[in-house]
Amino acid sequence: MFSFGIKDGKMLKKKILRGRHFFLLTFLTLCGCAFFSSHYAFDEKKAFERGVADFDGGAYVAALEELKAPAADGNADAQYLVGLIYLNALAGKADFKSAEQWLGKAANQGHLPAQIQLAYIYKNADFPLYDPAEAYYWFSVICESVPGYEAEMNNLNWTVAGRPKRKMLVPARSDTVDYNPLFPAR
Repeated sequence: MFSFGIKDGKMLKKKILRGRHFFLLTFLTLCGCAFFSSHYAFDEKKAFERGVADFDGGAYVAALEELKAPAADGNADAQYLVGLIYLNALAGKADFKSAEQWLGKAANQGHLPAQIQLAYIYKNADFPLYDPAEAYYWFSVICESVPGYEAEMNNLNWTVAGRPKRKMLVPARSDTVDYNPLFPAR
């Protein structure tokens, strides 16, 4: 009859057992991956909640540690809180570049408080991140959704004229203010 390359029954039994072991091993691996990925995602949500509780309670160092992972995963609220911690030196020394980076990530996701915070940071001439062109941009973004910031934006019109542009951490935009060469920088 047909042997299909199998000479005796023992060989067939070994192949079947090997196939069952492979199936069992594959099944357990997939179940384990599903369990750990759902468990990890659950921990990220809990880490965010613990970080917010620590922030509200004034434990800013612990809040920073808890909020870093959700912020890195793209949670705009966590990015905003991490930016505030760095900006206001709540967990040690102020780190303005990190604050700008985290607030910029949250603002680019449409987080309104982060957009407002960035606009005022860039508007303040006494602050190391002073940049009226960026302030004008963020006030124009804010004005699209919240009325009442037009005066802030209009006050920046003459300040913006003729100023050189700073290298930004957030992506460059084509709708920024055109500099007028008739008005030199002061």
